[in-house]
Amino acid sequence: PSGSRVKSHAVLKPTVSELRLPQDVELLFAPGLQSMKHVVKGNSQAVGVMSRSFAGTDNTAPERTMDWVMGPWLRGRWEDRRRKVFMDWMAIWTFCMCYVKQGFILGAYDLDKILRAVVVVHPLLNGWKTCSSVDLVKILSLAGEPPTKALGDACHGILARLESLAVIDDLHRKQCPGPHFHVKVMAVDPDAQGIGFCSKLMRLVSDYSESLRLPIYLEASGAKNLTIFERFGYQAAGEVTLACFKDPDGSMDAAEVV
Repeated sequence: PSGSRVKSHAVLKPTVSELRLPQDVELLFAPGLQSMKHVVKGNSQAVGVMSRSFAGTDNTAPERTMDWVMGPWLRGRWEDRRRKVFMDWMAIWTFCMCYVKQGFILGAYDLDKILRAVVVVHPLLNGWKTCSSVDLVKILSLAGEPPTKALGDACHGILARLESLAVIDDLHRKQCPGPHFHVKVMAVDPDAQGIGFCSKLMRLVSDYSESLRLPIYLEASGAKNLTIFERFGYQAAGEVTLACFKDPDGSMDAAEVV
């Protein structure tokens, strides 16, 4: 009838801060809770977990993409301090990127309350978007440029291979342009791998994304990692082969990312 009014009620979606987490999982960062500086300074343990996980040891495999970036000078040299220097910088850069992307970070602890695993997630609610120049300046102000001096003779090759990683973003944009969750990092400390930390964090992320009815996108390198994520129901949507055609180290190695 003329003049009638209809009341509408907005359906409020849960925020990550409202998630009910188990006692051994903590929300290490969420939008609005911390400054970018605190994301790094206040989460030094999480930075260490990612760095150690991706760098690898003589008993645990490194993250394959980052191992390819480190190149022939550092491959298999587990005690070379430059592996840690580079991965510490990459971890700090990743955490700063999480801040500008309005992402969140969850951490899982063992029975001794030691942080053992972290997952870094970017909820891209408006779809894939490149990082703005303003955001890059913010990240550089805290993470800094790559530690070229400390990397020594491995530096030039690492920088060249880092630039080659742009194809991963190209694949991301092509395969998942709409709203989704991007699992940027899933890292477990080398001496805590294989005992359920990864599955615990990934299930929490999956449950949250499902509550928002959003798909999840992630990159995995190597058959082992692909198999792990397939167990959680993920399917390969695309594949790229990393290659640096003007590699200063003359390396012809390549790495596959799906």
